[in-house]
Amino acid sequence: MDSETEIIAGKILYAIKNGAKRFREIERVTNLSSTTITKYTHDLEEEGLLILKSDKDRRKIIYQLNEAKMDEINKLIEAYLKSEEEQLEKSFLTLAKSDPEKARNVIKRLQSFLEKEIFEDEDSGK
Repeated sequence: MDSETEIIAGKILYAIKNGAKRFREIERVTNLSSTTITKYTHDLEEEGLLILKSDKDRRKIIYQLNEAKMDEINKLIEAYLKSEEEQLEKSFLTLAKSDPEKARNVIKRLQSFLEKEIFEDEDSGK
């Protein structure tokens, strides 16, 4: 797989890993076109990374990760997350160059969020 293919596959797998089980949910979460999702879910199924099952009524397909292939799945998810991180860094650098004050405010809000959501949870034992 080339890097763009890995990133798109990772994005779909990440959505499924985080709870999207049906086609429309994957479409909504990923913002990918239905054509792209169809192609990639088909390819991922052929590679054995995805398992497709019918719901109770046999009307809709439910997508599941193949637990036996989690090493491969996690590598694709990591490629996607790394790509997202790089894009965020580029966007933030662009913001910092064009509007340093706004960038400082973003940093302050992020720091406050992290202190509240992450560090308080650690202190309370969550």
